[in-house]
Amino acid sequence: MRKVIDLLGQLCERKGFSDWRQHAYHIRQIKRLTRQAQLSKRSSARTEAQQLKRKQAMKEAHEACLNVSMGYVNKAQATLGKLSAIPLNLSDSARITVINGFIDHANRQIDQIRRRVLEGEVIPHEEKVFSIFEPHTEWISKGKAGKPVELGIRVGIVE
Repeated sequence: MRKVIDLLGQLCERKGFSDWRQHAYHIRQIKRLTRQAQLSKRSSARTEAQQLKRKQAMKEAHEACLNVSMGYVNKAQATLGKLSAIPLNLSDSARITVINGFIDHANRQIDQIRRRVLEGEVIPHEEKVFSIFEPHTEWISKGKAGKPVELGIRVGIVE
């Protein structure tokens, strides 16, 4: 979402649209909500009542983040609709293509978070993406002490 907001904010500034004039604030809001959701997963609850309360707080934090993110996705799609009505140069068309790619990633992440956190589903390994900037990145299980897994690309060197 942060990349969508940032790229759309820059594009709207150049084209004179006021839709994303507060894009820096929106990015901070997404970061804040994401951080709250991350911190809500940490728990030192010992009793079952505390654990249930903490689990409910975690779901509420994730749901708040997902709802705000969906609002931004809808606003981004509306802005892209407005931008498609005006003539664009090649650079701006390429930027819109990149933004659409990031919107697709955001929709996939929103769906996976909703399924995993709110519905308790286990996400299959094939559906997971470890980097939106380098989609060829894969999970490498090394089995070594201290670093059992890494993210990267498998490479075979032959001499």
